[in-house]
This record gives sequence, structure tokens and C-alpha cells, in this order.
Amino acid sequence: MTDAQRKICLRAIDHYGINHQEEKAKEELAELLTELSRLHDGRTTKEKIVGELADVLVMCEQLRLIFGAADVDKAVDYKLARLVRRIKLSGAVKRTRANGQGRNQAP
Repeated sequence: MTDAQRKICLRAIDHYGINHQEEKAKEELAELLTELSRLHDGRTTKEKIVGELADVLVMCEQLRLIFGAADVDKAVDYKLARLVRRIKLSGAVKRTRANGQGRNQAP
């Protein structure tokens, strides 16, 4: 996130309070889960998922700030390094999207 976006997240935490924002994060995660569950049977759209994903990312940034950005960043580094090791151990790289592009994106 940009510094400006991070400042807005801090303002939201200050304005609404930590407990409220933690609850809001759960709501946003549930909404994303619902839309992802609807993805393969045609009951949602890419736009709905993108919107819910944006809500989750905003709330995740707030949670990152609440629980300590440095600690979260360290955990992310660890998790990504572990993921790289798992990918290397699994052998051949498998791609489910053409040229590694995301859903509905041009290559």
C-alpha cells in the first residue's frame, strides 16, 4: 500500500477502534469467501470478487498495523521462503493460467 493508503487505514483504526476493525475484517473475509464459493457455478462475477478482494486487502493492512507491521512482514517473508522451497521440491512448475496471467487478463 502507498503511504497515503496506510494513513487512511490508521485513521480508520483510530476512528472506529481496534475491536470494531477486527470484527469488520471477519465480515469482509466472509464476503470474499462467499463470492469465491460462487465462482465456479456462475453465481458471481470477476468484478464482485475484485471488489471483495479489495475490501479484504484494506482490512488486512489494518490488521497488519494493529498486530505489528514488522512482525507481519517477517512472517510473510518466512512463509514466502517456505513456499519457494515447496515449489522447488515439487518438481515441474504447473500453471493453470495461460502464460501465468491472472483470471481474465490478456497475456
